[in-house]
Amino acid sequence: MISIPATFKFYRRLTQLDSLQQIILFIVIILIGFIIIISLKSNSQKSIQKSGMRVFFKYISQEIRRKVVILLIFSAFLVTQTYLAIITWTSISFTEKIPPNIIGLVVGSAGITGAITGVIIGNIIKVKGVKIAIFTGLIFLFMSILTFMLLGNDPNWSEVRILFFATIGLIFTGAAGGTLLPSIMYYSQTLSKERRGALAGLTTAGQFIGIALVPIIYDSIHYHGGIQMVYLMVLLFSFLLVIIIVILYILAKKVKKLKERL
Repeated sequence: MISIPATFKFYRRLTQLDSLQQIILFIVIILIGFIIIISLKSNSQKSIQKSGMRVFFKYISQEIRRKVVILLIFSAFLVTQTYLAIITWTSISFTEKIPPNIIGLVVGSAGITGAITGVIIGNIIKVKGVKIAIFTGLIFLFMSILTFMLLGNDPNWSEVRILFFATIGLIFTGAAGGTLLPSIMYYSQTLSKERRGALAGLTTAGQFIGIALVPIIYDSIHYHGGIQMVYLMVLLFSFLLVIIIVILYILAKKVKKLKERL
C-alpha cells in the first residue's frame, strides 16, 4: 500500500518538472493508454452477453484505427486548444488591469453565449446540416482572434477600452466554442450509429486531453512572448483546425455515401 508521504514526494517531483518534461510525460501516458486500447483483441464472434464494458473497449479498439475517427479526435483536441486557450490566458493576462471579479463576469458572458449558441446550432444542424454550423463556428473563432490581436496588451489603453474589446472578443470566443463543439460531437453520433458510445467517448477524450494540455502548452509561450504570442499560437492552431475539419468533412461524407450504397 502506498503511503501518504511517498505520494506527496511523488507529487513534489511532478511539480518540479518544466513545461517540456510535463508535455512529454503527458504524451507518454496517453500513448500507453492508446496502446492498451488498440491491443485489445476484437473477436467479433464473442457472445453479446459479455460484459458491456468489454464490448465498449472492443468498439473503441476498432474505431480508433479508422482515419476519420483519428481526425475526429484531433479536431476535438484542436477546438479546445483555440477557444479555451483564449479564455484562459485572456483572463490571466488582464487581471493586472481589470479586477478579477469583473474579469469573471466577462468570462461568464462567454459561457452564456456558448450555451445559447450551442442550442441554436443544434437546431441548425438538424435543418441545414453540419457544414453551415462548422463554417459559422470558424468565422466566430477567427473574429475572436482578430479582436484580441488588435487589443493586445497595450499599457496605454484604459480599463474601459480593454474591458469593451475583451467582452466582444470573449463573446465571439464563446460563440465559437458553442458552435464547433456540437459540430464535432455531431460526427461522433453519425459516423457509426452502432458504436456511437465509443465514438462519443473517444471524442470527449480528445477534448479533455486538449483541456489538460492548455496550461502546459501555453504557459511557456505566455511567459516568454506575452499574450500576443499566445494569440499568435492560437491562430496557428486555428489554421490547422480548418485543414483537419475540411478533411474530416470530406471523409465523413464518403463514409456516409458508402453506407448508403450498402
